[in-house]
Amino acid sequence: MLRRTRLSSALTLIFGTAALLPAWAQGDQRVEITGSAIKRVDAEGALPVTVITREEIARSGVSNTEELVNSVAAISSMNATVNATGAGSSTAGRATISLRGLSGGRTLVLVNGRRIAGGLNGGVSSSVNVNNIPLAAIERVEILKDGASSIYGSEALAGVVNFILSKDFKGVDIGVSGGTPTRDGGGKTQRASVVAGFGDVTKDRFNITASLSAEKESQLFAADREFAKTGNVFPYITAAATGQGNIEGGYTPGKLVNGVWQEGTRQAGFGNSPGTGYGNPLAVQDKCGDINMFRNPTDSTKNAPYCTFDSNAFVGLIPERESTNLTLNGVFRASDALEFFGDVLYSKNNVIQRFQPSPVRRSFLTTDAEFQNQGVDPVLLIFPSNPNYKIAADYLTARGFGSLVGQPLAVTARVFDFGPRTQDDTTEQTRVTVGARGDLGGHSWEAAYSDNKYELTGKVTDGYFSQVAYAKAVQQSTDFNPWSLVLTDAFKAAIAPAKYNGPTLDGTSTSKVFDAKMAGDAFKLPAGMVAYAVGLQRRDESIQTRPSAALFSGDIAGLGGATPPIDRDRTITSFFGELVIPVLKNLEGNIAARHDKYDDVGNADTYKASLRWQPMKNLLVRAGTGTGFRAPTLGELWLPQTLGSSAQYTDPKFPNNPNVQSNEITGGNPDLKPEKSKQHTLGVVFSPIDALTIAADYCRVNVDGIITAPSTQEIVTRFRAGDPAYQNLVTLT
Repeated sequence: MLRRTRLSSALTLIFGTAALLPAWAQGDQRVEITGSAIKRVDAEGALPVTVITREEIARSGVSNTEELVNSVAAISSMNATVNATGAGSSTAGRATISLRGLSGGRTLVLVNGRRIAGGLNGGVSSSVNVNNIPLAAIERVEILKDGASSIYGSEALAGVVNFILSKDFKGVDIGVSGGTPTRDGGGKTQRASVVAGFGDVTKDRFNITASLSAEKESQLFAADREFAKTGNVFPYITAAATGQGNIEGGYTPGKLVNGVWQEGTRQAGFGNSPGTGYGNPLAVQDKCGDINMFRNPTDSTKNAPYCTFDSNAFVGLIPERESTNLTLNGVFRASDALEFFGDVLYSKNNVIQRFQPSPVRRSFLTTDAEFQNQGVDPVLLIFPSNPNYKIAADYLTARGFGSLVGQPLAVTARVFDFGPRTQDDTTEQTRVTVGARGDLGGHSWEAAYSDNKYELTGKVTDGYFSQVAYAKAVQQSTDFNPWSLVLTDAFKAAIAPAKYNGPTLDGTSTSKVFDAKMAGDAFKLPAGMVAYAVGLQRRDESIQTRPSAALFSGDIAGLGGATPPIDRDRTITSFFGELVIPVLKNLEGNIAARHDKYDDVGNADTYKASLRWQPMKNLLVRAGTGTGFRAPTLGELWLPQTLGSSAQYTDPKFPNNPNVQSNEITGGNPDLKPEKSKQHTLGVVFSPIDALTIAADYCRVNVDGIITAPSTQEIVTRFRAGDPAYQNLVTLT
């Protein structure tokens, strides 16, 4: 991981609708709104908060929480969500929220105002999986579109999304719904839920509200929708995925030298990317369709036509998903000054994703250390002894590449042999919270303990294979034919052992949190009472991932590079304070400050200051400024560093030697420090009539010291440019 010292910024303008005073905050009732620890009557404060009610969720027609957050204007900017599609090593079935497009790691997701354990995808990310928050149990959603590190801590750099679950409910509410797209092909949804509650806090001194729901969604492929079924829009856009049977060039196989395996060598003119090799015999005959490819309209640099793969038709737009959810909220009022409360959340979510078969070409195999370990060339070779070699020989001779004939040829493949890649990820989210709140001399207090756990079980069931075993079988085969999808029985038997069905990544993320706060009126000013809130929090976090041997090896095509395990924990202690100061009858200020102490990355101090001016009943003007931070995740700090081959790059010092690869160390960096930010907001809320409220908010966020994993090309280019941030990352001559 790299800690950048340059400045990055995000600029967003958002229009939306909100209520100056929602129905649930009418009268003199004081409520606590996300972004402040002080209860107040005025729901529209100095910070931009969007509230989505249960009724609005029902009218939206969404089928799961991921769709809900995608439908919210405050969230639906570019990169606002990461969908659960592409499960397994990429997302592990997670759907995450990214306010302002600043990433899920910089957006804090709460349930009932408290943290929930983050998800897993190889140990680096800890963003909350919103698919594990049951849609049927959501009473409302509060979205704070501004940094709130001073109130909540690290992840709130971009803002906060707070899911409030059903509570204080009386009676039984049963819901059954189903949905189907207007076009066939998939994407059907089914949902059943029951919400039941009994007891009246004001009369019976208690209430228990429970919900149980089940959701099911069928997969939808891009092939079933006109707008997505192809990646080709000629002549403007051409799909560029690696095709089948393109000839990369001549190759001299490797051999043992003094008992040590010496990898083979590429011959002059060897291609490293589509269009730089020697084309495809089927492309000349316009028969790329015979192998599920299409002829690329642009010939290669050697004037050799080649076949390209249009992967769109094989891409899943919506994964197959099933979930079961249980929530329980309870409250018992022991006296007028003491109340006990608790909540339980359990969610099991299963995501199955199927998508295009894996591509294979030499450049994709060179990062797999198993080739060197097992003495196999990282390339698919067809030898002159193979009867199908004649197809290539006749083509090469006719195109003027006769010098290649007679030597082993490297070819590309799109491996349909094992079926579509199918990944099956199951996650379980559990949270138990117990606490008490009350009144002490006119000051309200609250204390609670939460135990959070997120568990991931991942596996693949089809379409995956060992790269080494497949390449070895190809090299030893006498009937491998990359220009046909019809396989001989002998070749099927040879590659069968290469297929991999089995586990990928199992892991557990936990968060144990104790928090306490007190709030009330401090003293009186001419314009009114100054309100305060103070609080503390202790949080113990841990993460353990257990990659399977196959995933750890990095040898399974389509699962990415080698994934090492991680087992780390840390403790965070925090203190915060907040004041609401009435300056004038229609002008109010708010200031907040927080101190966080991490036992692995040090301390952080943040502040927030905002103003709320209401010159008339239906007009509100607000502004705010503050600082934020994001502590590096446990994965970014402690993911074990591994040595492997880098991606291809061109060294600016040697531009005539492109597509270079070198040794590269990847993993966590224990020297990372928290990111720091400054944010400013300015907004106006106008309600010309009771049925219409318009809010416009301007936001600017500057983030310094962004934690990221830059590409190999970026590292080398910035190193050659003399960028001091990259000088210690590279050893080049």
